[in-house]
Amino acid sequence: TKYSQIFEKYKPDENNLLPISDIENDLYTFVFSNLKKVIKSKTKGTERKELMELFTVINDYNNFSRVLRLKKYYNLTPEQIKNNLLYPFSSISEKTLDRMCRAESSGEVFSVMQETHTGKMIEQIGYVYASDISPRVKYKLARKNMYFSNNPSVVMISYMFVAETELMNIITLIEGTRYKLDSKKIQSLLIV
Repeated sequence: TKYSQIFEKYKPDENNLLPISDIENDLYTFVFSNLKKVIKSKTKGTERKELMELFTVINDYNNFSRVLRLKKYYNLTPEQIKNNLLYPFSSISEKTLDRMCRAESSGEVFSVMQETHTGKMIEQIGYVYASDISPRVKYKLARKNMYFSNNPSVVMISYMFVAETELMNIITLIEGTRYKLDSKKIQSLLIV
C-alpha cells in the first residue's frame, strides 16, 4: 500500500516492540501532507481557505489533546511530547505549543490553549473529559460549515464529520444502555 514506506523504516527493538507513537505520527504526517497537497492542487479561493482552516483547527485540537494525554498518562518530557505533535499542520505557533509541552499541569495547558484564537472555542463547548474536546470542536465546526459554507466540498466533508459523530452517539447510547449507566451520564457523553 501507499503506507508501506512508513512501516518499512521501523523494526522491532530488542524486546520485539515497535515505536507505536512514532509510527502514528508518521502516518498522520503522511495523511495530512497528502490532504494539504490535494486541497492546494484541486481548490482555490474561499473553498481552499475553508478546507485548510477546518483541518488546521481539527489538528490544533488533536495536538492539544495529545499534550494533555502524554503529560497525564505517559509522563513524557516536554521534548518527547513535542516530538509527538504535528507542527506543519497547526495554526498555533511553535512557541505556544512549546509552552503547552512545558506546562506543569493540565490546567496550565488549558490556559495556554485558551490564549490562542483556536483555543477560545473551548469555552463555547460543553465537555466531560478533556478527550471530548477535539471531537466536540470538530462537530461544532462541521455543523457551522454545513449551514454557512457556499462550497460543496466543504459542506460534503462537514456532513461526513456530522454523520460520523451521530454514529458515535448511537454507539454511546447502545453501550450506555447495555452497561446500565445512568441516563444523565449517557447524555453527558453525547456530542451535540
